[in-house]
Amino acid sequence: MLYIKILEIEKKLIKRIPEKYAKIFDILSTFLICFFGIVSFFYYPLYYAFICNTFIFAIYIFNSIVQNFFRRPRPYIFSNIIYHTPAERSFPSGHTIVSILMFICFNKIPLIYLILLVPIFRILALQHWPSDIILTIIFYIPIIVIFQIFSQLLL
Repeated sequence: MLYIKILEIEKKLIKRIPEKYAKIFDILSTFLICFFGIVSFFYYPLYYAFICNTFIFAIYIFNSIVQNFFRRPRPYIFSNIIYHTPAERSFPSGHTIVSILMFICFNKIPLIYLILLVPIFRILALQHWPSDIILTIIFYIPIIVIFQIFSQLLL
């Protein structure tokens, strides 16, 4: 019952997002992740940047596998936007967990705080529901804590 109520609220919220900007936010969110992944090699020792980026990529692959179990539809199916991404893979958000892990790992890079906008951009891109973002963070708390400890040990 609560889930249905939350979904109704989210649908109303999503309908207020201008569709003409959705693809821009989609590209921008992916660009920020790629940009900071590359920049990390200039601000950190090569071994550290390589290990962190590899671990983050592995978590992204793991997340893609987990998405197959939940099969939650993406918000864009309720709009006129056409994406070439699977429509049933909204939860958990891979971009959200990757951006959080990158922030933890590469917090010495100037402007790294911009990467924390990625989850918001994913909502504005109509790729994720707001609850996807919140539940992704809760779902991955153990990995976030382990990654925090792991990244401190490497430096």
